Amino acid sequence: MAGAGILVAGTIVAATSLGYYGAPQLAEAQLSKSTKTTVQLVGGQSTPATKASLHMATLKVDKMYCASCPFIVRQSLENVNGVVKADVSYRTKTAIVTFDPRKTSPVRLASSVSELGYPTSVIK
Repeated sequence: MAGAGILVAGTIVAATSLGYYGAPQLAEAQLSKSTKTTVQLVGGQSTPATKASLHMATLKVDKMYCASCPFIVRQSLENVNGVVKADVSYRTKTAIVTFDPRKTSPVRLASSVSELGYPTSVIK
C-alpha cells in the first residue's frame, strides 16, 4: 500500500510542477503555437475562441506558505467560468491566467483567489 502513496505523490508533483516551479512563460509559448483554442465553460460546454480573443492576466498572490498552496490557487482559478489555463508559481508568488474576457475579468480572478484567504492583486 505504501507504493500507491508514492505513486499518487509523484503524480501530483508531475501534474503541478510547471506552475509550482515558476514556468508561466511556458503557457504563453503554448498559447502562441496555435491559432485556435477551446474555452472550457462551466457545465462542460466548449466554445471555440481564437487566440486573439483570449487575454492573459498576471496576479500577485500573497500568503502561499506551502507546496499545496499553488495547487489550491490553480484549482480555484481554473474553476472560474472563462478561464482556459492558470499557472501558479510558489517561487514568484504569482499566477498567470489565460482567460476569455467575455466571461471574466482580472479583478474577478483576483477576487476568487482572495476569497480563499490568499490576498491577491492584479499586476497586469
